[in-house]
Amino acid sequence: MEILFVGCSITWGDELQDRLKDRYSRLVCDALGANETNVAECGRSNDWIARRTAEEVQKKEYDRVYIQLTVPNRLEYFTEEGAHRFSLQAAERKNDLAYKMKWYYKFVRNFQNDVENMYKNKFIIESAVKCPLTFIVADCTPEHKPEMWHLHKQSNWNRLCKIDHSWIWHDILGHPFGKGPLGKKENHPLEGPHKKIADYLLNSTKYTKIV
Repeated sequence: MEILFVGCSITWGDELQDRLKDRYSRLVCDALGANETNVAECGRSNDWIARRTAEEVQKKEYDRVYIQLTVPNRLEYFTEEGAHRFSLQAAERKNDLAYKMKWYYKFVRNFQNDVENMYKNKFIIESAVKCPLTFIVADCTPEHKPEMWHLHKQSNWNRLCKIDHSWIWHDILGHPFGKGPLGKKENHPLEGPHKKIADYLLNSTKYTKIV
């Protein structure tokens, strides 16, 4: 069995002492006796995740694909020099290339645009992947808080998506982002939470849409 995982630093295994052994993708594959292909990279956007997924499934046939969508305000921007990654945080650093995008984040970017772009990329992934597909989403920004779910409900791209998703902290881990089960600051899921994500994915046969 061949399984593909695509995402950002969460799926990559950031902050884990042994990320190759303890990240949820490895735990899922160990439980299923499957071969793991994890192409996640830190700091990547949903634009990149969609593009990377489409590229990977064209190169190789997979039995299952797990996608972890990320912070919606990140984006991918192409120039003659190639692809660049931008984020709200990077745009605030004056010595960063992304600082050139400060005017986009100040005058153009808004929560609704972020949410629409996330679901556009989700739709692209659904269109590209032909095998069973599972989505989980990193609900660690204001766009993903319950009081903002009306933005998801009114998203035109969301209406085109067919596959439900689960929120990592709200649905799977069961505690707010940034707070571990023992009160420990948790910017990324640690070893215990990664096991919890793996168990959730292994035990879930359907995903309920909550937005």
